[in-house]
Amino acid sequence: MKEALRIGNRKLIIAITGRKESSSRYTPELAHAAFTAGKIAAELGLTVLTGGLSGVMERAAEGAKLAGGQTIGILPGSRHEDANPYIDFVLPSGIGIARNALLANACDLMISLPGGTGTLEELCFALDFDRPVISWGGWEIEGVRKVAFGDEASLLRALHEVIEEKFKIKEKR
Repeated sequence: MKEALRIGNRKLIIAITGRKESSSRYTPELAHAAFTAGKIAAELGLTVLTGGLSGVMERAAEGAKLAGGQTIGILPGSRHEDANPYIDFVLPSGIGIARNALLANACDLMISLPGGTGTLEELCFALDFDRPVISWGGWEIEGVRKVAFGDEASLLRALHEVIEEKFKIKEKR
């Protein structure tokens, strides 16, 4: 993993959101994309934030950990032990789905993968909080940067562009 990207002394945090494993629309392709998103984010020096549970949340955290990155999980419930095994910092919120707003506000930028209404809420809250959002095969909404699902090079390029535009950090490519 490269050195952490920072604004001042603070590490940049990227939320990676998407479908939970219990969804009938959760697929091996989506699991692979989530893993890849987490891995790419960690390789760029970003701390990966998820909802801390299963599906996209777990695969993104796994990708980040295997790339040497750090992970944060904001859980909807109040039990630390509900977090997936790839979360370094487990933050049980005890506020249920209201944690979607907390997650969107806590991040600096977001990758949104295909998901349901919870993913849509997180994306919309991120936009409301003026966080850049990259939709990687997910929702197409005004203000969201769309990247074709599965196109890893385009995702990496979009992340570099967002980091340069929003945070004025010029990355070596």
